[in-house]
Amino acid sequence: MNTESKEVVFELESSLRELAAPEVELLLLHCYYVTSEKQLTKGRAAEKKKEYDLYKKSFTQDSIQKVKNVYNEFHDRFPDFYGAVYNYAHKSDDYKHLLMLI
Repeated sequence: MNTESKEVVFELESSLRELAAPEVELLLLHCYYVTSEKQLTKGRAAEKKKEYDLYKKSFTQDSIQKVKNVYNEFHDRFPDFYGAVYNYAHKSDDYKHLLMLI
């Protein structure tokens, strides 16, 4: 892990435990989309946004809001937020099958 305090990691993991497995997957995809939006060409970023928006349609507004809340609360507190969420998911048998898809 990077330089995050144990307290911040504990807070993040507590928040992630409240999400269902598909919501954790959506959070990982959201992190990926936000990063790709900054790094890819406009055309490629638009393709990724379209894919992300299509995937989001399979979630309720409540689930989408929960994911956004976790992202907004923690993404600035980790140098590699995607990595922190990925590591959490990797530690749990509940999420390992998702990691093969992402």
